[in-house]
Amino acid sequence: MVRDIRTGYAYQCGTLSFDSNPTPSDCVPGKTAFAFTESGDSLTAGKGSNRIGFRLANEAIERRLGLNGSWQVVTAPDVRITALKFVVTGTSLSDNTSPLVTVFITGEAGDIVGTDSTFSLQTTVTQQSLDI
Repeated sequence: MVRDIRTGYAYQCGTLSFDSNPTPSDCVPGKTAFAFTESGDSLTAGKGSNRIGFRLANEAIERRLGLNGSWQVVTAPDVRITALKFVVTGTSLSDNTSPLVTVFITGEAGDIVGTDSTFSLQTTVTQQSLDI
């Protein structure tokens, strides 16, 4: 997820657009859905657009590839995601900063009752290509 976000562009969260020319948008304090345009087409070839989306649904992270793609679970069956948030800043071309995405994930892992482990993860990604 992070590598794809870093090399992508046209970040957007909240209400997602899978059209070819979406309007990038910041989202502070954050949303549970996020999309961006893939810099190539290694994942989205033949999918109607180069957009990739991630969202929280039914205690799992789902990914969608392109306009014609469907949402697919990308987390393991024994992992339950209890919270997912994408915070996006710097998408405006006039702000003189590169877009930045911070991803917050919390959840539980394990398939034996009473032995589950809880986890919290935070990572920050900056867009590889400059938008200034």
